[in-house]
Amino acid sequence: MYSKFNVLHIIKSHVLTIYEKDERGDIKELYFYFGMPILFSLLALLAPITDGIATLISTVMSIFSGLLLNVQVLICDIKTKLTERSTYQINADGSIFTDHEKYDLKNQQQLTEELFKNISFAIVLTLITITSLLLWYLWVVPKQWYAWYAPTVWKCGTILFSVIIYYETILFLLTMLMIVKRSYALVMATIIKAH
Repeated sequence: MYSKFNVLHIIKSHVLTIYEKDERGDIKELYFYFGMPILFSLLALLAPITDGIATLISTVMSIFSGLLLNVQVLICDIKTKLTERSTYQINADGSIFTDHEKYDLKNQQQLTEELFKNISFAIVLTLITITSLLLWYLWVVPKQWYAWYAPTVWKCGTILFSVIIYYETILFLLTMLMIVKRSYALVMATIIKAH
């Protein structure tokens, strides 16, 4: 039953689109991707999450997760069409693919696959962030019940939740930048191919 809810393979496949030993990327990119949000999440020490920030983050995440699900369907359609083209290897005018066209098609297929993995991760990250916001809310709201006898524990918990939520939000923004860049590359490859 747990295997139906396990998303670790989505996270792993997303990480492999950034860095894969001996195949792609630089390990520094992976450190930057997961490390840079840590620096920004320390902002929580100065400005812990408030109701307004929590509402903003949850609204943005909810909207983007819905949009990303739609984009994911479109990416599946593009991948299917690219697979059909690679099967037949014939252009619209009836000519057979050149080696350069085969290489371009292979790159487009890899790009759509990576884009699908990045979008899947972004959707999972939105769900994780919304869950963190819910837990933060459950921690903050009953403050009047226990903050009077353990104010330090309450303050530390609030800051911890803030650090986690800021980290997840910055990680989501970086993932969205990856998605935008790869989408742009895919569209530009299609436009160049059309001309």
